[in-house]
Amino acid sequence: MSLFTKEQLHQIRTYFENANRQEEVGLWEGRSGDTLQNDLVNALNDNAPEDAEARRLAYWALSKRADAALIPSFRNWLSQELKGNDAQAIFQLMIGLDNLEEPIFDVSRSGYASFEEELNRRDASRYLNQTDL
Repeated sequence: MSLFTKEQLHQIRTYFENANRQEEVGLWEGRSGDTLQNDLVNALNDNAPEDAEARRLAYWALSKRADAALIPSFRNWLSQELKGNDAQAIFQLMIGLDNLEEPIFDVSRSGYASFEEELNRRDASRYLNQTDL
């Protein structure tokens, strides 16, 4: 993901957040929100960084977009992250799916947190098993 630095990923997240709040936002470094989204998705799909923090930042930024077209990508990345051991990345993708009103968290849970790793893995696995990837 050499396309973006970690600082730029933070800036993109803020840009997406502000756009979702209907605040007046201009282009980010000459790119529209849709272009940034596509660039991030392509970077994650084509050359996912080994740096877990960079992946998590990209997932976090994309989770700020209210675009249901991201659901297949979130599902794919969640499946990949479940094979690894990055509980934070798993949780960030779950939040992204939840923001898009996907039933990622078990309804019996009264809340959720990143440190609830076993519950998050259980819910993510259940969710993926119920969807077509």
